[in-house]
Amino acid sequence: MADSEIIELIIKNNGLGTVENYQKINIGFNNKVFVVNDKYIVKVCPSSERENSLLNEISFYLNNCYPFLPIMLGYDISKKVVPFCYVIQEKIYGCNLYTIWSSLSKSDQISILNKLLCYLKEIHSNKGTIEDPKSDIINEYDKYLCSIVEKGVLETSRIEWLKELKTIISSTYEPIDLSLIHGDLQFNNIMYMPNGEIKLIDFEQNEMAPTEKEFSPLFRMADYPEAFMQVGNSCKIDENSFQLIKTFFVENYSEICGNENFDFNLLIYDIINSLRWIIDFPDFPRYNQILFEESKKLIR
Repeated sequence: MADSEIIELIIKNNGLGTVENYQKINIGFNNKVFVVNDKYIVKVCPSSERENSLLNEISFYLNNCYPFLPIMLGYDISKKVVPFCYVIQEKIYGCNLYTIWSSLSKSDQISILNKLLCYLKEIHSNKGTIEDPKSDIINEYDKYLCSIVEKGVLETSRIEWLKELKTIISSTYEPIDLSLIHGDLQFNNIMYMPNGEIKLIDFEQNEMAPTEKEFSPLFRMADYPEAFMQVGNSCKIDENSFQLIKTFFVENYSEICGNENFDFNLLIYDIINSLRWIIDFPDFPRYNQILFEESKKLIR
């Protein structure tokens, strides 16, 4: 089906009038994303192999209703109207926080971080259980390590270290807390509106998980903001303003970010992330630095 036909059927079936205009926007890895009539965001998942992420986001919006979330206007997982799962959300009028963060005054930045802190604590107040968080980490580690071995992207000596590192992680990792988390918390997934308010978007990776895992992408962005620049964006990057993010949360969310295991656990999450991406980018310096230099900090 052509994109125009898909959009027409979705809008009509949800009683949202007629399609006057639409534009495909190049964000997201799993979905086609459209702005329709400058009022709606329509996410369509064209691949059944990738639709679990969209279903996960739909489930989150069905079970959580906070003012700092976009409003979900409709969805369909039956594939009867169009042969794809889709969700419709309100368009948020503003810009993603990443693009303007370094241009804001420090007082505005602190104000935003205070709001974000409150919103995260509301989300994290949803407590649950995980059968064995350590097994989840080790299983994910194994999955990526097996792919690395199969594809032969690293030399034998480095593979041997990664096998040893798995044992170290197994004996080191202790989750601090368990709660519902956004799962991909970084400033490209926070919308900043003209009135100074913020909204959190893109909950495709939300999960019940160790709470400190929430801060892995956020702190990674704070340390390496250039790596989070989206294709087509060009904006000022002030490294000091991004480092403020880490200082703020360590001081103001001390029950998580001030815990003695916090830095160790974030390093473990960075190791898992590096394992995931080094498969495709074996020569990328940062992934190699984390896996073969910084990882040694876990040896106690």
